[in-house]
Formats: sequence, C-alpha cells, structure tokens
Amino acid sequence: MSSSSLPVSMTAGVFVECLDTAGQIVGQAVFTDWHGRPVPGVGDTMSVVVTSPISGESQKVRGLVQTRHFEVQHNEHGQPSVWVRVEVLVGARAVKRRAFPVSAAFSDN
Repeated sequence: MSSSSLPVSMTAGVFVECLDTAGQIVGQAVFTDWHGRPVPGVGDTMSVVVTSPISGESQKVRGLVQTRHFEVQHNEHGQPSVWVRVEVLVGARAVKRRAFPVSAAFSDN
C-alpha cells in the first residue's frame, strides 16, 4: 500500500477505520459501492456510521481524515480495482471548528 497526496481520487471500494485520540479503534466501515465518487482528502471532515469491532454496535462518528492508503487488487479475471483505506481521527480535538457560528447574524450594511 502507498499513501496518496492527490486531492481527489477515484476508487472501487473504501475501508474506513476510525480511531480515537489514543489510537484505539472506535469502529470500521466498508463501502463496496464507492464507484465514481471522490475519496475524502487528508484534513477533510468525514461523518460515517461505523461498527465497533468489540461490541458489534453501530454508531455515527465524525472526525478528520488522517491518512489514505491506496491498493490495487485484481479479481479472478485479472481486472484491476483500486481500494482505499481511510483512517479517521475522532474526538473533541479532531473536528475542525468553524471560524464563526452557523447561526451568526450579519448586518444589512
């Protein structure tokens, strides 16, 4: 596997692994129908429903993409497909804060 610095990449499937600030796995998700959509870039905020590998329970989490790893795999017919492993850091310090609140009022001046 290798990392990519491409701002937008296309892929066949995505494996998302969400980690807390201590590096522990919060949850994982696999998307096999990712065809033709851009992969979130490093530094992007991502919201995803993941399944805990310990409890098996699902939860929605939000965090920052830390890394993307691309791998080319070949099916039984030899056709290549690109899979991406995305690591997302979740937690209070992981999510970008807006410069101003969404409900901020602006003057008519």
